[in-house]
Amino acid sequence: MKTHQCPQCPKVFTRSGDVKTHMLVHSGDKPHECPECGKRFGRLGSMKTHMLVHSGDKPHECPECGKRFRHLQHMKTHRMVHADERPFQCAECGKKFRARGNIIRHMLVHSGDKPHECPKCGKRFSELGNMKRHRMVHADERPFQCAECGKKFRVRGNIISHMLVHSGTKPHECPECGKRFSRLGNMKTHMLVHSDDKPHACPECGKRFSRLGSMKTHRMVHADERPFQCAECGKKIRARGNIISHMLVHSGDKPHECPKCGKRLSELGNMKRHRMVHADERPFQCAECGKKFRVRGNIISHMLVHSGDKPHECPECGKRFSRLGNMKTHMLVHSDDKPHACPECGKRFSRLGSMKTHRMVHADERPFQCAECGKKFRVRGNIISHMLVHSGDKPHECPECGKRFSERGNMKAHMLVHSGEKPHACPECGKRFSCLGNMKAHMLVHSGEKPHACPECGKRFSRLGSMKTHMLVHSGDKPHECPECWKRFSRLSDMKRHKMIHADNRLNT
Repeated sequence: MKTHQCPQCPKVFTRSGDVKTHMLVHSGDKPHECPECGKRFGRLGSMKTHMLVHSGDKPHECPECGKRFRHLQHMKTHRMVHADERPFQCAECGKKFRARGNIIRHMLVHSGDKPHECPKCGKRFSELGNMKRHRMVHADERPFQCAECGKKFRVRGNIISHMLVHSGTKPHECPECGKRFSRLGNMKTHMLVHSDDKPHACPECGKRFSRLGSMKTHRMVHADERPFQCAECGKKIRARGNIISHMLVHSGDKPHECPKCGKRLSELGNMKRHRMVHADERPFQCAECGKKFRVRGNIISHMLVHSGDKPHECPECGKRFSRLGNMKTHMLVHSDDKPHACPECGKRFSRLGSMKTHRMVHADERPFQCAECGKKFRVRGNIISHMLVHSGDKPHECPECGKRFSERGNMKAHMLVHSGEKPHACPECGKRFSCLGNMKAHMLVHSGEKPHACPECGKRFSRLGSMKTHMLVHSGDKPHECPECWKRFSRLSDMKRHKMIHADNRLNT
């Protein structure tokens, strides 16, 4: 029976001595000092247990798997994992726990009680340990360093999990698909993919998440809260992990190398996704059209194509988008913000990826080659679109006239012919265009700029495509053949105009 109550808080104890020891929590008195590192403790037993950290002694061994523990109670709690024993059940939601302390902490989720406040920023926590770990953020204290790569961590458990990256050990296997994980928690989170269980709903929009942390990060979208700011460029980020990844852009550090091609990437997750390119692994398939994807997030975004749902609206012009990222990229059109400059020619781009693709122009790098005709491309997406030329597949049909297109973007551009809409006006003469690219190309007429020179005769052109077409004069290459009379042409448009002669002859006869 617990009859001795703490005069400071409602906690009750069996013995009066336990109350006295507990009172040290309120007074902050820590009379026992570790002789190795100087860390102080309120209880002598806690200090002795801590000293096992320095000695590395783990006297208690699990009889099931041989794992060793410093505390006897920790070993006993661990044995429940093998028996899957969870004797403590939450009365609110029915969730079961192995240890009594865990259910006590879990109950704070329902009550919302956060008794521990950070003295630096005022943020409140349900557990004292979490508040102490949070205080390390202000001091930027990371006392645990990896001996392999030098990375530092605030919590000992994190460095232990991190070491599995170097060893490659993944002891936890998903019982559904056999995928292996280095951490038990990651495997449990992964298993939600099979169950589709998403217990955490956003109170703003109702979107559901498998993890509470993911839902909290998502809520920042509604508040437009970005608490983490890059010291280099001032960009603001919602999650701490994202700003750490972002900083690699400035440092140029790419610690993760693909074992197949040697390409280096700044994030381990990106390298793993990149390796799917070599294996051509696309485990996620769309149930509507059968298209396959490497990443689950991509198939979720792709499904919006079939539903037609475009929840994100541009506040400037009202154009709607299926993805938030696409809407943000589009808004750069209104702001004219182009933060990424090509180091070769100074041309500026709104997206880093576009600038990197552009740099291939200077190096004339075309890593993707068509297996049918040998034509090379700079971007993987372009070769996929090009392959439709050989297959003849045109899946996108204009709802007005029935004309079919191999690419959805081309069909949308074509539809402006029916509406007569020309939203892009030349600022010099007022001439209007249906495509932004055509308006930009037209503006070279006013500037007189012709940046593309023929390497054979030096003739200059305002458009790269025009220069390439002109070069066929020197090579004599005529790749486009009329299917009626087999006459060959250097330009596709010339061949199409020629085909009208055969069509007129058939009408006349």
